[in-house]
Amino acid sequence: MNRPSPELAAMKKAARAEAKDRLRGLTPRRDEVSARIIEHLTGSLEWSGATAVMAYLAMP
Repeated sequence: MNRPSPELAAMKKAARAEAKDRLRGLTPRRDEVSARIIEHLTGSLEWSGATAVMAYLAMP
C-alpha cells in the first residue's frame, strides 16, 4: 500500500484546517446579516412584500 509522505500528509491536513477556518469565518457573517434583515422586515410594512427575500434567506 502506498502511503503519502509525512510532509504531504501534513500539508493536506493544514490545507483542510485552513479551509475549515475560512468557512467558520463566513458562516456567522451570513447569520448576522440574515438576522438583521429579518428583524427589519418584521418591524416594517415591507413584511407583506418580502417573500422573495425570505425565500433567499431560507436557502441553504
